Amino acid sequence: MDFIETLLYPVIAAAGVVGIYLTAEMILRMVIVVAIGAIAIRLLSKRIDAALEKVTALEPVMTHVKKGVHIAMWLLVIVLTISFSGLDIASVVAMQYIGMVIRIVVMLVIGMFVIRLTLRILDSVLDGKKGLVAVRMYLKNFVRIGLYMLLGIMVISAMGVDVTSIIALFSVAGLAISLALQNTLSNLAGGMQVLLSKPFEVGDYIDTEKGSGTVQEIGLAYSRLTTVDNKEILIPNNQIAASKIVNYTSTGARRVDINVTASYDAPIQAVRTALMEVAAQYPQIKATPAPEFYVTEYGASSISYTIRSWVDTGDYWTVYFGMMEDIRPAFEKYNIEMTYDHLNVHVIK
Repeated sequence: MDFIETLLYPVIAAAGVVGIYLTAEMILRMVIVVAIGAIAIRLLSKRIDAALEKVTALEPVMTHVKKGVHIAMWLLVIVLTISFSGLDIASVVAMQYIGMVIRIVVMLVIGMFVIRLTLRILDSVLDGKKGLVAVRMYLKNFVRIGLYMLLGIMVISAMGVDVTSIIALFSVAGLAISLALQNTLSNLAGGMQVLLSKPFEVGDYIDTEKGSGTVQEIGLAYSRLTTVDNKEILIPNNQIAASKIVNYTSTGARRVDINVTASYDAPIQAVRTALMEVAAQYPQIKATPAPEFYVTEYGASSISYTIRSWVDTGDYWTVYFGMMEDIRPAFEKYNIEMTYDHLNVHVIK
């Protein structure tokens, strides 16, 4: 029963193309041609499928290629069926339209193959770009839509339709959309610039003109930061791209600078010893480069000192606040006076 139905489908299709009532003789001729064609297709299809499977480049679209080949063979059977039916004029007309259909089918098969191959290559390129993880899906969708639109225009052109007006319509629509979404597109461009230049990554602590915090997400339109007091900041990417960015995490280490003052009566060596002892209490401070001690200024009533130590970025605030707390007891241990402004009030009677 399936074989009989297979024979009847091309006959019905041929009759539809011819568009007239067929005589019994014509129907007999058509059935004979279709039967021979069906047998030939069955004999050739397995060999053709086996030959196509050896072409590894066609693996992504193998199913579509096989269907396209089978459709082309059945279209050829339809053409031969109409030709042997004795309707020469109808055959010419049918050949013209069927030829156009074959061209469109071949174009679609090749176009689908090229699109899938292009998307696979794009995937392999994006796999090695960690900074583009956030926009990987958007890039693929943008490329996919663009390729399918191009394929659609090519198919419409193959049908004999003038595509000039269609392209002009798309151009005007694109201009109108770009003007309406100017700010959004500016944010998207800023997001692409941030993702490609990579001034910071997720997890970095940054300081910008619009806010500071730990980067939680780098989107196409906005970047999301979390401040030290657990506030969330959403900053448009075009503002980030146009502003100064200070990244405190990218190098992996930070220098802790602590400035203090001491009386002129305190020996410099005693101040050095006290500050170095405080620094030695913290194992987070790196041995290389070693902590540094400097005399930075001779003021009106005190001498200014600076101690500099290097720590991992995550230990910065622990070391900073801990040293600030321990410096005063260390100064008291060595009888070092920490100067401060005095206000003397004299009462004149």
